[in-house]
Amino acid sequence: MTDKTPDRPADAASATAGTASDKPVLASQDILGGSRSAIILHEGESYILRVTRQGKLVLNK
Repeated sequence: MTDKTPDRPADAASATAGTASDKPVLASQDILGGSRSAIILHEGESYILRVTRQGKLVLNK
């Protein structure tokens, strides 16, 4: 079994179809809202999720 991260929302839906996963699937576009970065709050701490020039995601504290 391979663990592939979906590239598009349509892929995200098919990635969870037929599985009993309790993990939510979120498209990066939904989190970033068209921006190149977003702040994620977790347990009172702020993290920055950003898209690199190569289109990769990086999460920094």
